Amino acid sequence: MKKSLYLLGCLCFLAACHQSATVKQTPADPAAAQSAPVHEASVKTAKVAEATPVPTPEMQTFLAQYDLAELWRPADEASLSAMNGFLGADHYRMEIVLLSVRKDTLHPGVYHVMGKDRFKKQITPFTGTITLHTINDLAIDPAEMRGYLDDEKSNAQGYTATGTYVFNEEPSRKGAGTFSGKTAVTFSLDPNRPDGLALFGLTIPATEESATRGSISLFEGTWRSYQTNEQKPTIWAYNFLPIASQVLQNFSIGEREVSINPKYARLGWNEYWTNEEWWAESGAATARNSQPTLLNPPSLKDGVATPDPVSQ
Repeated sequence: MKKSLYLLGCLCFLAACHQSATVKQTPADPAAAQSAPVHEASVKTAKVAEATPVPTPEMQTFLAQYDLAELWRPADEASLSAMNGFLGADHYRMEIVLLSVRKDTLHPGVYHVMGKDRFKKQITPFTGTITLHTINDLAIDPAEMRGYLDDEKSNAQGYTATGTYVFNEEPSRKGAGTFSGKTAVTFSLDPNRPDGLALFGLTIPATEESATRGSISLFEGTWRSYQTNEQKPTIWAYNFLPIASQVLQNFSIGEREVSINPKYARLGWNEYWTNEEWWAESGAATARNSQPTLLNPPSLKDGVATPDPVSQ
């Protein structure tokens, strides 16, 4: 009898353990069953946050003191132009224009943006943010900087700002998704002048060691589809020719008069030299002749960073 009770007790104990394990693995609440992926996403987000550089007190002071919005969206409407780039493994042409860039009032390193992109003739609006994490000095002597800017009275310094971006396309549009990745921009700043902010590119090497790789303002990352979660590599820049030549062999041809290799016309580059203002409201779009992408540093005009006349 004692042996039977002992065996019965063991069986009851094993059954209780099995039931407890079952409850832990299959919760009755459907919402609880969906909590695991959210937790995993939170862990991934935390890991990304840990890897993101934290601005030093000096950088935070710099970001709080200066508004860098005009580096991405010039105040002068005539200076507004689209950036060019690639989307997808086949490196098909993509265009992006930032129509509004506004500094966050509480977080000085964050800029809120609105814009449009065009890919295979489809125009899609987007909104998002650019978040700056680092501001570094460019190793350029002030006297050299004055020579580059053709301004002997300038006290401008050169800087490189790096950070991240997230641009969310309008979900209602066909094939919409999210752009995200890293960004970098080189610029000059004269703190003694209200018109002292300008994009700066001369002397910046088109190498992997350079944050912008000679492009002046660079965005590089991925595009992820809302519907399918598919990811595609993407890259675009203010001065795209150095980047394109690194990605596609013999992308640009010629020396004094640079042109795009005709073999890439099938990838959307056949209309590159006629830059239609496709981002304008319906009925307001115009077309203008487009010269080769900026090869010299922008000049300062009325407080706005404008490209050198030979490049526009």
